Amino acid sequence: MKRKLRVRGSAVIAFISMVVMIFCVGCGNNSDTDKAPKQETEKKTETLNKNGKKAGETCKLEQGSFVIPEGWKLHEGDSTAEKPFFIPENSDSDNPSGIISVQYMTNHYSKDDSQTLAESILWQLNMQLKGHLSGEVTASGTSSKEGYTVLVYNFTADGTANTQYYILGDHCHVMVYATNVSGTEDVDTAAKSIVDTYKWK
Repeated sequence: MKRKLRVRGSAVIAFISMVVMIFCVGCGNNSDTDKAPKQETEKKTETLNKNGKKAGETCKLEQGSFVIPEGWKLHEGDSTAEKPFFIPENSDSDNPSGIISVQYMTNHYSKDDSQTLAESILWQLNMQLKGHLSGEVTASGTSSKEGYTVLVYNFTADGTANTQYYILGDHCHVMVYATNVSGTEDVDTAAKSIVDTYKWK
């Protein structure tokens, strides 16, 4: 039973990484950690180690920061400085009830062209998730408490509910990706908290 739970947790993180990786290519993200010099990699690891890890602490990305939600913690085993993962504090790290990742990406669109970006994301998600989707990808828009434009996409893939939030900058965005394994409201509440506390530098 324990082995099965570990496989599920790893599979969820692998699925998130797969979707994000394909999306990076489509949106023109130019980060390339595989080719980064050794000292740059060490610097990023040091940044992660100094970052907030518990609820209420600030997690700093290179381009901004946010507050770790109440009841959540950094999932250190899979996190990097560029893409931290978070799971509920009382959750088994091998079989979390929910997973949230946060990642900065570049794109080809200005703040004034958010509608075109929104349509591009919707098209890419539908292409990427063929064979995994149950129902349709739904899209909406809102604003964070800091006043940033946020694009929101909801979909169910392989039986698990997912929500992606895109906090828009100029030719860039931060994606908050919530995978709600348990189906509880806690995961969505935590993801919205990250979105609302995020501040661009």
